[in-house]
Amino acid sequence: MGNRMRLLVVSYMFPCLRHATSGVFFANLLLELASLVDEIMVISPRPWIPRFARSVRPRWRKWYLDPAVSRLRQIKVIRPHLPEFPGSANYGLNGHTAASCLGRLASVLAKTRRFDAVLGYNALPDGITAVVLGRRLGIPAVVFAIGSDINEFVSHSVINSMLLRRALKNATLVLANSRALEEKVRALAGTRVSVRTFYKGVAVSSLRELRTQQELRRALDLRTDRKYLLFVGRLIRSKGVGELISAFASLAERFPDLDLVFVGEPLESAFVRRELSRFGVEDRAHVKGLLPYSEMPKYMKASDMLVLPTWAEGLPNVVLEAMVVGLPVVATAVGGIPEVVRNEVTGLLFEPRRSESMSAAIAHMLLEPLLRERCTANARELVLRDFDVHKNAHELLGIIEQLRQRRPPRPR
Repeated sequence: MGNRMRLLVVSYMFPCLRHATSGVFFANLLLELASLVDEIMVISPRPWIPRFARSVRPRWRKWYLDPAVSRLRQIKVIRPHLPEFPGSANYGLNGHTAASCLGRLASVLAKTRRFDAVLGYNALPDGITAVVLGRRLGIPAVVFAIGSDINEFVSHSVINSMLLRRALKNATLVLANSRALEEKVRALAGTRVSVRTFYKGVAVSSLRELRTQQELRRALDLRTDRKYLLFVGRLIRSKGVGELISAFASLAERFPDLDLVFVGEPLESAFVRRELSRFGVEDRAHVKGLLPYSEMPKYMKASDMLVLPTWAEGLPNVVLEAMVVGLPVVATAVGGIPEVVRNEVTGLLFEPRRSESMSAAIAHMLLEPLLRERCTANARELVLRDFDVHKNAHELLGIIEQLRQRRPPRPR
């Protein structure tokens, strides 16, 4: 029987028909947590778009593919359509707008369910909404800081900065994705903010059950006589895809059996195509686009190296998954990445925005089999010890339980 606890969650990023992998690692954590508590209810806001506008831009119809109420196994998911201001500069404002719109719904739900805490995944805008709802319902508000919210979106407008700082200060607890991000939260909101590092983790057990590399290559239509560098993430400039293509081009002649695979949402696909053509390597690149989450670990196991050239990051789960399946990792030394990719111990690090540094690291990993063997063994041990989502769900339950015990009990 679950712990007698009910949790309300606000998460704009949550798996849906429009984007099946949105917030998937957080969803996996909640699914583990759901087996330990009485109830988890997720509110995942969607932009309200007038019917005529949806007919003008068909891609906007995708926001209406999911029903208003559904279930992800044990978790009830409510997807209200709320007014939103466009653009990341308005995320803070949208957080407060959502809180205003959801206040009555949350109050009605709370009368029958008596939530013990509200969680906001992604400090901006979700965390702002969660803090306002927590104050209204008189329950602890836990805000997850995941990376782009603190590293990027906060600087997009004065409103974002002001509202996020206030939300972080008023949150009962902020859970940062990495130690580096924890320090950034303190720098942003002051030393009195209640913040600690918490790792969501990855589904270790499911990643161990993959088929062999050769079997997966045949299933994924990849050649068994080639080597593959893998990139997983949004295809945008700030993820370092331009530098990756440049680095690959410098290695292409030296390693004639080496190919490059892109898996992720092609937000700047024209830029990627242009860069591949400019460097003359389009025939050795495979752009797979956005795939179901279940397919991504298969590409990891089928590849020879994960390359993560991002300019800024919290702590990317794709690195942890690669480590579990035994894929060597080469990544930029930014954000929380050095907490898991320890140079020449669990992987190789290189300087961001430096394609020559990247190509040197890739070549070093390709040419040193003992280095690959040592790094993959150490990396797997690290993930099994600290980043198993099953273990970390129990840790999160303990954290919330402590917050609940600090406040006087409410009448039932």
